[in-house]
Amino acid sequence: MMIILSGFSLINWPSFVVIQIITAYEGVGWVNKAQIVRTVLIVLATILSIHFDFTLVQFFLFYSACALGPIVVILVRVQTVGLRLLDFIRPKWDWNKFREVFHYSLNLFAMAVFQLSALELQPILLGARSEIGVESVADYQIIKTISSFLVVIGGIFMQVLLPEVSKYYAKKDFEKLKKTVENGTLYITIFLSLLIFGLVLNSQEVLTLYVGTTFTNLGAWLNVALITCFYLHISAISSVVLASGKTKVIALSSAIGCVLSLILAWYMIPIMDYRAAVFAYTFYISIQMLTYYFYYIPRIMMVNSFKLFFKRVVPVFVISAVSFLLVNELFSQYSGELKPLASLVLKSILFGLIYLIMISVFLIRTSQMKPLVDLVFKKR
Repeated sequence: MMIILSGFSLINWPSFVVIQIITAYEGVGWVNKAQIVRTVLIVLATILSIHFDFTLVQFFLFYSACALGPIVVILVRVQTVGLRLLDFIRPKWDWNKFREVFHYSLNLFAMAVFQLSALELQPILLGARSEIGVESVADYQIIKTISSFLVVIGGIFMQVLLPEVSKYYAKKDFEKLKKTVENGTLYITIFLSLLIFGLVLNSQEVLTLYVGTTFTNLGAWLNVALITCFYLHISAISSVVLASGKTKVIALSSAIGCVLSLILAWYMIPIMDYRAAVFAYTFYISIQMLTYYFYYIPRIMMVNSFKLFFKRVVPVFVISAVSFLLVNELFSQYSGELKPLASLVLKSILFGLIYLIMISVFLIRTSQMKPLVDLVFKKR
């Protein structure tokens, strides 16, 4: 399986470079179509593997091959923007451009390594330090898998906003840049709050449907992990940081946060088991958030961070909390009477209706959502 992974990586990894080029040409729609093709092929691979009773190695080979599906879509798009496949293969050296890109990429790479380490090294620490070992790792992985859904969604906002923000930054149009950050933060917070509070409201049902009633005790710390994903509301701000190239500070804070969070997890795991891993990652995210709100927003974007937070984020959070409490109180008396799936559907629909009505009444009009809808769904 390692040999298969290594072989396909030689083809997969260069495709990420092409994806960045397509994104720069504002071809976000094409990138999303490619991901849809990949997902459909992987689902088909899974179904066929179960039907024909493939071995694990055979399934992994089939899965890896299907993951190459987006490359076909990507190559078609590259041709339409005036680039040729030969341009990506022909050897060429430009030291000045390489040096500029290398310094920028090095900071991004360091930031990504430390961010992944803060998250992915937790199971290793759990296995080494927890008294119940494998059970703690399993508990943590269940929480991480559910919360990862939000992280994937958050990545879409960055993908959509980065080309727009980069264009404004290159043109030195700081007025539009500021407006994009403010409105983007508001719209992203609205969408994230709907998902986060909806999942928190249904955490017991989600755990029951996903892994059974045995693991419903994970509900409280699953909620902590879900609330931690609220940091994704800074996606608009992060896109400005990436567009500016001033990533050294965030890379440094990511390194410091990663080391401190892993040390914290190391000493707390014997006492708290999987809870320590969740708490340690929340600590890491808190350091990142403080870096954005106390350095990047006021110093790089020249925006009042407190005004941005209390005007664009807090009102949405309050509306979300009120909607959550109303629905939770209403359904608390019917606890145990409804089946998990029925409870999840009913609570989600009711919460969504109350939340969206309150948003449209107290915060924004429906017409004000049009810019976000156009940005995400317009054809590229």
